Amino acid sequence: MWVSTSIIAATCIAVYFSILSVGFLSDDWVIISKIRHGSITDIGAEGIFFRPLTVISFAIDLSVFGKWAMGFHIVNLLMHVVASLGVAACATLIVRRPYAGLIAGVVFAIHPAHPEAVTWIAGRYDVLCGMFLAWSFFLYLKSYESGVGNPGVLRGLSLGLFMLAILSKEMAYGFPLVILLCELLPVGNIGNPPRPLRTRVMHITSFFIVAVLMLGLRWLRMQGFGASDYLPKEMGGILNAEMLYRVFLEPLLYLFLPLNRFILTPTTSFAVILIEAVLLLPLALLALKRRMRVVAFCAAAIVISFLPTAHMGIEKWAFMSSRFLYTPSIFFSILIAALFVDIDKRYSKKRFVVITLAVYFAAMLLLIYQNNHPWRIAGQVTRTSLASSAQLIEQHSGEWGTSRRKLVVANVPRAVMGAYLYLWGLPEMLYLYHGSELDGVQIEVIFEEPDTKEMFTLMNRALVEGDVVWLLDYETSEFVEYKPRPE
Repeated sequence: MWVSTSIIAATCIAVYFSILSVGFLSDDWVIISKIRHGSITDIGAEGIFFRPLTVISFAIDLSVFGKWAMGFHIVNLLMHVVASLGVAACATLIVRRPYAGLIAGVVFAIHPAHPEAVTWIAGRYDVLCGMFLAWSFFLYLKSYESGVGNPGVLRGLSLGLFMLAILSKEMAYGFPLVILLCELLPVGNIGNPPRPLRTRVMHITSFFIVAVLMLGLRWLRMQGFGASDYLPKEMGGILNAEMLYRVFLEPLLYLFLPLNRFILTPTTSFAVILIEAVLLLPLALLALKRRMRVVAFCAAAIVISFLPTAHMGIEKWAFMSSRFLYTPSIFFSILIAALFVDIDKRYSKKRFVVITLAVYFAAMLLLIYQNNHPWRIAGQVTRTSLASSAQLIEQHSGEWGTSRRKLVVANVPRAVMGAYLYLWGLPEMLYLYHGSELDGVQIEVIFEEPDTKEMFTLMNRALVEGDVVWLLDYETSEFVEYKPRPE
């Protein structure tokens, strides 16, 4: 047990150690700014969220680490370690084969769809929610084991962690359906020996009651469900083939093939084909599978876990939204473990099993290194641009707030290769680090495409109105002061 725990924890740290210096990005600045101004429950870059537990964790980090972003990243990473261990514990009870927990824990630790959730500080909403759900599910499964103490206490603790998951992010609202599925399609030791129907109904109902109570609390706090900002503008004809594909099939596709298409080039096409072949290997293992109940349960649980935020992927889906896959990947990791540990049922040679698994892990490690790269680039851009902003502000010290009352920042990229950069938070970043100088200065961001007529029209108009205009130089990642030129 301790060997598996150490391997999983070490794997998490090794994979994400290089991103600890990324810094704050996008929504991170908004979160910090709103916490500094006294908001600790309902904050978000767009719209209002009710995720008080995660926000309180941000507030604690801010009080402990201040503006030291690495401290926030360390907390995110530690949460990911705990979540990975929870996934391993669940797989051990469901699959019940040697090394199943280790395989599931490592798969979850290195899954290439996780960088947005783990590397991006604002992705903590998903990490914290997934961590609580993994351990809530483990305690529920454990309550069916014999000789492990009081089953009622274990189920009560499971309900408590489920409640904490809801207070972390609304992804957790689908979890009662997973419990229902677990009772209808028993896995692990559930249903062995059979429980009376009344007892099973009570177990299931308790999770739905907690979900309804928490939904009521959310309604009272927000005067609604709070998802209207993300719903499609045109609701008519929403139940079509494209929507069904995006909600029910595309999450599975991204879990099996977590390729960041933002950084793929034609020169890598051959390598991508090889990687795809390796990543689809688990599907081939289904032919050797004997535990179709576990496969069916995990596949259904993946879809159920994605449902609470499926409306955010109806209009568009990109790898920039891969944080929504963090909770579904709990069951994906268990599925992969179930597939791989059954190989030796047909192949007696352990060497074949080890080699097959090693090749699969190698492909995932290659992809997570690739998918982490944009976040490292984004961190470099923000550090460089922040340093240049200090120089520009110092050059006109004493003028800000008097002759320089409005700052327009243009040519700003929203993201870089799928990693959030300045989609949100640029004004908050400047106020946070230069608040004393920029007091009374209005900051506006122009997200027009670079070097377009529309962008130069907006910048020249700002200069005519007496505003200060900065450009973000794509080559140097530095802010430079814009001088007027013909459109």
